Amino acid sequence: MQSSSSQARQRADAEIFADARSALDHDAKVPATVRVHIEQGVATLTGSVRVPAERAEAVRVIRGVEGIRHLVNKITVTQRVSADDFEAP
Repeated sequence: MQSSSSQARQRADAEIFADARSALDHDAKVPATVRVHIEQGVATLTGSVRVPAERAEAVRVIRGVEGIRHLVNKITVTQRVSADDFEAP
């Protein structure tokens, strides 16, 4: 018999989801268009963002949520960055 202190406490998907959704909602850099789904500790991010930095921020936030065992990132970036978007030095 293993003692409970030797095992990490497994969290229910609903509990992980609540923390993940709250973390995303409280980060001003993550747009409301980002969605999260939790199944057996696997987080799947979906939705769309305007720039890659918003996508990266959503991933960073979710990786900090206790109980996430794996992350699947399906967020799409809708605004393409081109050379025309930058000013010459």
